[in-house]
Amino acid sequence: MVIGNPGNGEFTFAGAGGGLPTAAQALGYVAREVLDNSRPLGSVLANRRAQGGFVNAIACPSGLRGSANSCQVGADPAGAGLAVIAVE
Repeated sequence: MVIGNPGNGEFTFAGAGGGLPTAAQALGYVAREVLDNSRPLGSVLANRRAQGGFVNAIACPSGLRGSANSCQVGADPAGAGLAVIAVE
């Protein structure tokens, strides 16, 4: 899933889910909690405990161009994924 502002192309969220048939629902939950409810990505992933599948994501709630230093990455602690962030 990739979320951006269609008006200005600003990126705010990208993520992938897997492991169970309900992984898409789990990914949607993570996106909603981070973007709509302003919860930290790591906290959301840790509290899920892999319910519904595994999720890895990157979130820039204020936008990548507007505030790249506020971007967060997260690998589901219950899975074996990796996540890395690089900011120039």
